[in-house]
Amino acid sequence: MTQVQMIKTFESLIPAEFFGKILIETRDAETAGAAKYNYFLEYSDCLPDVTFGDFVRKVKCRTTGSRQVAPPMPQPDNILPEGKTCGSCLHWNRCSALIGCLTGDETICDFAPIRYREAPIDPR
Repeated sequence: MTQVQMIKTFESLIPAEFFGKILIETRDAETAGAAKYNYFLEYSDCLPDVTFGDFVRKVKCRTTGSRQVAPPMPQPDNILPEGKTCGSCLHWNRCSALIGCLTGDETICDFAPIRYREAPIDPR
């Protein structure tokens, strides 16, 4: 059974003191705090002297709607062959650097179309 998740849409007002003009942006998040945190992460490189606490106190969020979403389902063509994992793929080192596949025991390829190629066995 697929777990349905409720996502809210938040409109955030970012005051002019941060960028010289008022910004009004819309973002989907589970909570207003999550929406503010996502904005902070997006803008923190431009605002090195602003702490998250300062940002949260000054940014205002309001809910503008909500919707139900189901988590993405793996596409049948992205599932690795039976008994194979990311760690047994020729491209695993590159993928782990790009995507963050750290364990190598995943059975679904994050690339579409699938990039899985059996790694050659080291004869040593």
